[in-house]
Amino acid sequence: MVRAAALIAFAAFCCVDLMAQPLSDAPPSFRLPAGALPLRYELMLTVVPGDAAAIGEIAIDVNLARAHSIVWLNADSLRVSVARVDAPQTRASIIDGHDQFVGVAFDPPLSAGTHRITLSFEAQQSRNSTRGIFALQDGGAWYAMTQFESISARRAFP
Repeated sequence: MVRAAALIAFAAFCCVDLMAQPLSDAPPSFRLPAGALPLRYELMLTVVPGDAAAIGEIAIDVNLARAHSIVWLNADSLRVSVARVDAPQTRASIIDGHDQFVGVAFDPPLSAGTHRITLSFEAQQSRNSTRGIFALQDGGAWYAMTQFESISARRAFP
């Protein structure tokens, strides 16, 4: 009984401590921040073997636990050119230049609930690495290959 009470008290302390932390729009340093849960992805990716880049568009259905002015996504060496969101009167823009992450900023902030965020992007086809999408030439023909472990997939799409 004492053990259960101590466990409940500890759990309550942890919840209060997490709620007391200020919400930040700062870029993540390791993991994506809590509060945005992806529900579904719809990806269109055009890969032409030997081209410098693959072009794509991804729609991400996301559930926001609270209003967000920025949603951060894993992305490495991608160029995201356009961001759209399904919320009327809300403008979405890209925040790039952060290693391993890209941000989508919303003006005004995106309300809590389920939304669809759509991004247009380019992913490099590497010729000197086997991460993400890479191209190899054999007998004069180009071949495109992928390495999609989670840390490498972020080089192909956000």
